[in-house]
Amino acid sequence: MKTAGLIAAILLSGLLCASGMQSAAPSPTPTPAQESPKQPKKIRVSSGVAHSMLRHDVEPVYPSEARERHITGDVLLRILIDTSGNVTNVRVEKGEPILVDAAVKAVKKWKYRPYVLDGEPVEMDAPILIKFRM
Repeated sequence: MKTAGLIAAILLSGLLCASGMQSAAPSPTPTPAQESPKQPKKIRVSSGVAHSMLRHDVEPVYPSEARERHITGDVLLRILIDTSGNVTNVRVEKGEPILVDAAVKAVKKWKYRPYVLDGEPVEMDAPILIKFRM
């Protein structure tokens, strides 16, 4: 009887293959997914972290017109620091228009230590507050 069962299984397997159906044939091995190219990383840091990474800063020149008119205030900027520590982009968040230009000119000259994450330098996005007081 064992022989009859084996013959029946072989015949059934042959019929399945002939009809286009496969029995327990192994499926093709999936190919590993291709790794996407490494994307540059950018992190957002606090003003305190950015300040701790600052290597060189330049004081803003108080605009003479603002000084004559006794204008004081804060200028809030958001800066992008590249992987070498250079300020590459400055965006004004708020501030007296007469003070903004002086703040932006100064901050563009600042230099930072590169921020390293997982052994790789990454770009930093940080808020910077410049205070103009007399």
